[in-house]
Amino acid sequence: MTRWSAWRPVREPGESPYHDWWSRMERGSGHPQPTGRMHDVVPLRSLLPGARGKPVEPRLRMSNALTAPTPPGTWNAGFKAHLEAQGDWLPPLERLPVVPEGTVMVGVIDADIPLGHTRLCDASGNTRIAAAWQMGLPDGPDYLPFGHELYAADIDRYLSEYRSGPENRLDQSAFDRRTGMVNMKDRYARRALASRYSHGAHVLDVAAGCRPEGDQDPIAQTRVLAVNLPPRIAFGASGEFLDYYMVHALRRIVDLSDAIWLRNHPEPGDGPYGYPLVVNLSFGRQAGIKDRRGIFARAVSQLLELRRADYAPIDVVTPAGNDNLERMHAVASLAPGPEGAGEASELELRIQPGDQSSGYVEILFEADVEGLDPRYAPLEIDVVPPGGTPQPRRTRVNARSLWGEVAEIHCGMDPADRQDGKQLFRILVCVAPTSRPGDTGPCAPSGAWKIHLRNLGPHRLEIDLNIQTDQAILPGSTAGRRAYFDSPYYHRYNEAGRLLDTAATEPVPVNTPPGAPPGTPVVLRHGTINATASSKEVACLGGYRLNDGREAPYSSTGAGVPLPNDGRSAPTAALPTDDGAAIYGRLAAGSADGSVVAMRGTSFAAPQAVRFIALARLRGETDTSGSELLAEQARRDEAQADFPTGRMTVKSGAGRMRSPFPEPVKRL
Repeated sequence: MTRWSAWRPVREPGESPYHDWWSRMERGSGHPQPTGRMHDVVPLRSLLPGARGKPVEPRLRMSNALTAPTPPGTWNAGFKAHLEAQGDWLPPLERLPVVPEGTVMVGVIDADIPLGHTRLCDASGNTRIAAAWQMGLPDGPDYLPFGHELYAADIDRYLSEYRSGPENRLDQSAFDRRTGMVNMKDRYARRALASRYSHGAHVLDVAAGCRPEGDQDPIAQTRVLAVNLPPRIAFGASGEFLDYYMVHALRRIVDLSDAIWLRNHPEPGDGPYGYPLVVNLSFGRQAGIKDRRGIFARAVSQLLELRRADYAPIDVVTPAGNDNLERMHAVASLAPGPEGAGEASELELRIQPGDQSSGYVEILFEADVEGLDPRYAPLEIDVVPPGGTPQPRRTRVNARSLWGEVAEIHCGMDPADRQDGKQLFRILVCVAPTSRPGDTGPCAPSGAWKIHLRNLGPHRLEIDLNIQTDQAILPGSTAGRRAYFDSPYYHRYNEAGRLLDTAATEPVPVNTPPGAPPGTPVVLRHGTINATASSKEVACLGGYRLNDGREAPYSSTGAGVPLPNDGRSAPTAALPTDDGAAIYGRLAAGSADGSVVAMRGTSFAAPQAVRFIALARLRGETDTSGSELLAEQARRDEAQADFPTGRMTVKSGAGRMRSPFPEPVKRL
């Protein structure tokens, strides 16, 4: 894992810079105060037996790289004692459901996932949701570190309690309140299921929904393991602590799937251990390490390494992201110079007014260890606020730097790679909110901040800059306004005023804008893929328009060049995310049972891929990874397609797939 540099102390040893900045800058902004800091708490042992004569390999802990503030009221005080006594975090096996032989498990990690929709019930009216971890709820059992959990029997009991009348209709509002999915009392709680649409409802329907009566859809043979992420206040407007919850959610789904298998197979036979499992994660962040060294990528790799040939397959599916046109990614190529003074560059960071959350820019580069002063990174940096002047002597990146308590630089580095001698350096620039209604904390000025960089090393530096995702904390609020990179060499529109996609402006990735002086940073669409999806060990899906095949302009673009460390240079494939240019999104379940809404984004390409893989697993196709199955089908569909538009591999990977999801209704 990345260890943030000990070159300068933080308040707690090993603390991440996100946590350090948040604890000083955000916790006083009227937010509920955390009661401590959560660490990696998942048990180290695997649940399933060793693979026929081979010992079970222990899991690895993520150490201090995986931490988050403890939200008040959700941490279960008895968990530590339970873990020490029992050694696992499982419920009693008798609480888990009996499932049909040949079941495929579908995991969904999302927000505002409904538990009572008819399309997630079988023909008898019983739920197909085997378990649902509600991460943000209080008063959970001691075997959970935080949150609460419902199982199929619990959900069926509540469904029976809140159904009435001759048609056995569900009082969904009462059901959602009873299961903790709607909370109108807590300012920061989840309540999207009380509105017209919710992200989790749409994703779950696309991944595993079907009509319960008289429908021969084979997806009805799947069972769902759901994890409802906590309110955004828990993991931050920029997803500062999202990795913590995503990693624990993924591990929980894997362990519950294995526990249900053990419940149904007390004496394992000769077949593979465990159920085939396909997990959808339609969340992510823009900034971060975009290869196997990232925190989430490490967690996925670890789980896959533990699943030997005698185990049923696990697939993790993620969206490419919707940041293609957001001007959140830039690169700079800086040559060395005589006596350590190499090329310099300057990039404008536009921080918007009215932004009530902190902004972050992650700057990453690798450098050869040979010839480096071990006390310093080979880079000089300065961040200048609007109207400010550069420091006469800029900061060598080896310490925290502060400007009037509204901005700060952190630097960390990975241990040098033993094979190529490269050191990964990570710089995090933190900027305070520009608005704090009703609060007295410091505010950063909005406008054009300038980031100055200079190469001080003996080798060329290839530098990546990414602005972290920024969204509002409060449900329905627009108070989280994204910063963006501003460059005169970036073209947003064509002569007709239409937004330019990657193909029109960046047929190939470049590291210096055409006609610009050497070292000038270039703001790119290439390389905007979601950091969570950037490892080749997960499937990554882009989006395209169904009527003409044009790739969705918002769908993020791969790097377009081969990347080391299993980094992803393109999505696996693409699936339809809009019906047409004037026909927004795709139809699937809304918040209310039986409702249908249109939602757009690559978040809804990913569950189509989950559905495709789950159907393949139900047919017995278990020897090929989900990514390979998707790529093979995409190539076949692309060869048979008759779209009038071309495509770019960096946006649609192996090709544009037909959707496996039968829309519940047709458009007028």
